[in-house]
Amino acid sequence: MGTHFMNLYERLKLLLAQCDAFASDSALRALFVEPRLCEWQAGLPYTRSRERRIVQTIHYLHGQYNAGHENGLVVLLQVLGEQSGTEDDLLSDMAECVRSMIHKDNRERLNKVLSGLDFDPITETEIPFAGQVIAGTGDVVLTYIDALTPGEVYRLGVIGSSMEGEGIFEGDEVVMRVFFNAEWPAEGDMIVTKYLPLGAEPEPGMDFIGTDLLGPTLKVFHQKANGEFHLGWHKDNLAWNPAPWKRLVTPGNAQMIVTRYIAPIGKVINKKGQRIWNFAIHTRMWILGGD
Repeated sequence: MGTHFMNLYERLKLLLAQCDAFASDSALRALFVEPRLCEWQAGLPYTRSRERRIVQTIHYLHGQYNAGHENGLVVLLQVLGEQSGTEDDLLSDMAECVRSMIHKDNRERLNKVLSGLDFDPITETEIPFAGQVIAGTGDVVLTYIDALTPGEVYRLGVIGSSMEGEGIFEGDEVVMRVFFNAEWPAEGDMIVTKYLPLGAEPEPGMDFIGTDLLGPTLKVFHQKANGEFHLGWHKDNLAWNPAPWKRLVTPGNAQMIVTRYIAPIGKVINKKGQRIWNFAIHTRMWILGGD
């Protein structure tokens, strides 16, 4: 997604959130029975969150075109505008704005390719910074978290101390590649994900909103045979035991997350320490046999 389109992104999400078509997967697929949309129905995302349904549909249709070279996202907005009563003008105006911004982004991208600019190597400092991820069990807001482009790479600042067992400390940065819609973490991957706490899952058939999810958190992914996901470290990922004599044998992971529902965002492909050793703030080293 280009810079021009991203200027509309938040407004577009808010507008689509008012459309009943995004209330459920079945409602969205029912809309795509419409002849102008049916060719994209098979690629629609499956998700239990309205927020993620909107985000993933935008990402999917942004790069789709029909035989008449009409953009899929623009066609969707046009159809919604025709079917809506009170939002007609807003949706139609947004359709035209999206069409214009995508055209500008595509034209700039083509100019870069023709001039050879897109073939220059991307240095680490040019990787965009997307905000912070928590190494722990709390909740933190990533900057532009829902605007991350699948397949693209971003830098994230780490806060929290639960990943020190993996050599990642507060103040470090990790480099994350965003998952594609149908992509799923592999066993042992270090990932950035949102999750529902164990026991907080909605009733079968019930939907939940994106704010129900905690995170995003930085953890190592483990999938268990009983359907649970254990988010912790590569090794020593057993549940933490409060009994001191048992911790001596199996220290465990006090901040391991056990959950039955995760919303993976991306895979960590690199990490970079930001720490500088400062002798002034560390404990004095005593020499054996000295004072």
